[in-house]
Amino acid sequence: MPPWAWRRAAGTLPEPAGFFADARLPLADHEIRHYGQIVAVVVAETLEQARDAAARVEVACETRPPNADFGRAKRHAVRPPEIPGLPLGPVIAKPEDVDIEAALAASEVRVEATYDVPPRHHMMMEPHAAVAAWDDGKLTIYSGTQGPVAHAMELAAVLGVPPADVHVISPYVGGGFGGKAFTWAPAMLAAAAARALGRPVKIVTSREQLFTVTGHRAASSQTIGLGAYRDGRLHAIKHHTVSESLVEDPGYRAAQKYYATPNAHIELSITPGMNLPPATIMRAPGDEAGSYALESAMDELADRLGMDPIELRVKNHLANTLIGGIPYASKHLEECYRVGAERFGWSRRPARPGSLTDGDDLVGMGMATAVLDAGRAPTTARVTFRPDGTATVACATSDAGTGMATIMAMTAARALGVPADRVVPALGDSRLPVAGADDIYGAIGSAATATVTAAILAAAREAIDALVRHAATAEGSPLRGAGDVRYEEGRLIGAGTCTGPARRGTRRAASSGRARPSGSASCSG
Repeated sequence: MPPWAWRRAAGTLPEPAGFFADARLPLADHEIRHYGQIVAVVVAETLEQARDAAARVEVACETRPPNADFGRAKRHAVRPPEIPGLPLGPVIAKPEDVDIEAALAASEVRVEATYDVPPRHHMMMEPHAAVAAWDDGKLTIYSGTQGPVAHAMELAAVLGVPPADVHVISPYVGGGFGGKAFTWAPAMLAAAAARALGRPVKIVTSREQLFTVTGHRAASSQTIGLGAYRDGRLHAIKHHTVSESLVEDPGYRAAQKYYATPNAHIELSITPGMNLPPATIMRAPGDEAGSYALESAMDELADRLGMDPIELRVKNHLANTLIGGIPYASKHLEECYRVGAERFGWSRRPARPGSLTDGDDLVGMGMATAVLDAGRAPTTARVTFRPDGTATVACATSDAGTGMATIMAMTAARALGVPADRVVPALGDSRLPVAGADDIYGAIGSAATATVTAAILAAAREAIDALVRHAATAEGSPLRGAGDVRYEEGRLIGAGTCTGPARRGTRRAASSGRARPSGSASCSG
């Protein structure tokens, strides 16, 4: 498929996918930007034929010295641009005019170290894969994705078709970890090839390609400086990060929410223009790498102070946000420290590192703080009573291996007061209910369960209300005209009569509820 054919038919990835994934479309030009970049697509009748044909493709190119060494590039890092909605560009400081080096120098005890974190790759057992088919100008694609609606919108944008003409079906995602939150080359090329050939096309990435064509967590180098009084109270925190990409920043996310200090300085620099595969989000975006560096420095400080690492963290417990002083809705770190210490036998840990033994073996015994925000987004779910006594619960989210289908069924069953085996979940389909732009990315950020369950509870309440109204007013209903109709555990009760929604001849009642305190209800035949 020549580059000109793709350009003629395609647009570009919409934001934020163009920022968090690969803004450059595959086969869009003749420039090779990094090792492993897709430069051709071979379609054949069988996997073996395609693999053999692809191995016979010869690529002639003019070579230039690559910029691919992060260790060298970080010495020339620059301040990133500010992007609206992303707190990744400006320096964050407390107070705004703090001289962090002076604050560290004024501290009674000081530690400073640099922590290098290599790039990481999602490497799910189930690779990226897509089966694409066109019918009368409309695309149906079976693709493992964490956000079916976003996937449909992104494919529509690059293919130059209306979003309504793309139907994404993704009942099972397989492993994702953020790597399947956005649309990558395999799905785009499957759709483009299927349209060009007029027949279904299946593309599955190889294990090797997962390192180069579907995103990774960027490498980072973090310099942590901690200044403290001799009693362990922090006087200053410096968290300066250099990253190969602006997609994730460990410093901003970790340093702001872990420990209290009167002086803080958080800064990000990046190494743009590197000849590396594109970076993307990965499990616990930013927090994992940032907490590793910050917690390692806290352990160094505890050793320098001769203080128990848990005692040091409790002494610097952050009750309000470091920047802005906003109280946390809930935070149980102090309880975690206490319970963890009791259960892991922390009291038997020697103060000197490397001195705990088990026979001839040295035993490492340490602790670290981990914090992840409780994310939620507005969403929509639909709960429907069926004539056969079952109920369906539907939402255009996905099951990224976390059991979302089971969660949806159990949540609806509890809200409706019926056994879980009487609730049928529907998910992983771009045509199911979704709230809008805030929720199109489905199962990301550890927020899907908290988001979807709230909507299901609201939808269930509205569906029950709609069913009760229908039973009291519908022609032929045994409860028509009864003024005291109520719903209890799958049954309708009123005027001395008890009937269930499974009674044949009753009409179904459906409702969509949102996580916000609003929604709609309707009855249909």
